[in-house]
Amino acid sequence: MYFSAFGKENRGIIPTFNFQSNILSGGVLDNVAILQAKDALEQVLQRVELETQTPTFQAFAADDTPNSKTISAARVIRRMGFGVNEGTTCGHIAAQILLGYYAFTENLNYVPSSKRSNMLHCLNNFSTKPLLANSLMDELKKYFKQIPGTGGTLPWQEAAGINDYLKADKARRELMVSAKYNFFVPRLETVKASTKSIWDSIMRDRPVIVHTNLDLMSFIPKVKNLPKDGYGQHVMVAYGYKNLDSILNYIVHTGWWIDGKPSVDIEISGTWLVGSTLIEKGPAGPIAKGKSINLKDYVNTASGETWTSSDTSVATVKDGKVTATGTGTVTITHTSKGETTKFSFKCVTPVTKVKIIKPAKE
Repeated sequence: MYFSAFGKENRGIIPTFNFQSNILSGGVLDNVAILQAKDALEQVLQRVELETQTPTFQAFAADDTPNSKTISAARVIRRMGFGVNEGTTCGHIAAQILLGYYAFTENLNYVPSSKRSNMLHCLNNFSTKPLLANSLMDELKKYFKQIPGTGGTLPWQEAAGINDYLKADKARRELMVSAKYNFFVPRLETVKASTKSIWDSIMRDRPVIVHTNLDLMSFIPKVKNLPKDGYGQHVMVAYGYKNLDSILNYIVHTGWWIDGKPSVDIEISGTWLVGSTLIEKGPAGPIAKGKSINLKDYVNTASGETWTSSDTSVATVKDGKVTATGTGTVTITHTSKGETTKFSFKCVTPVTKVKIIKPAKE
């Protein structure tokens, strides 16, 4: 079970509270804001208590699902180059590792060409030193907003920072990917359900940024064995899991250098997690005639922007919404404040009927 911090996907279980809006608006995280957050989460816990008396999530792993798994390209995560943690930049490091992973497994355009050589060197010729110069972290600092007064980043700030980074470059915009976040209610008896989005991503070979926060967890009942080794207030990259009897452990890259080596293959309990940030692909494959997709998540929108279609007999576009009107290939162009982004699609006739031909009798 998980819910959006802004209530868009919370299914009615969490009230709006000023804790997050205060942070996003640049306000000070004071004691009143913290109490508001605690009161809101306590209300959630009361609802969770009622909902979990009759569990709706009986078995986390199906019979054909392995009890432990790492993504198929886990080596890329383990050997990815990354910068030095400056004390409050663990979110930047996690984002760099995640973006680097996709650069070397999906498309190099996830990372600027000027930043690839160092990361690739570390990937292919394992380095025992962190990247002190020419690091992607320097680029990410332009887009990440940290918590005023304390530093660090929360899941929604991670997602916003990654999205701003992706939208800042034409080649990255045309990747058609965006970052999403989840905020969890950590409860021992529901941890497998609450972190299911992380498990789902790992099953699809997509690593996830995960967040722990002892300050938010310490007052929540039934969360035991809280970490005391530095993982309790941290941002890491999960790339595997182990399905235990009562809880789910995640295998993470901590984003730390220990004894000259990256700290990887560390297991952390799912009960420690309060949120996650992941990168998801946009619409894949052709668009069926009569169907629509929306491209606004992948561009910088602004007043005066324009959307155009290269062939309106194949697809039309209005305010970022593309609707297939025929068949063929079409290019959708977005222009805003001097930035031009092009998206190409194939539109097809949908299959409405399948005829099964029985083989002739011998």
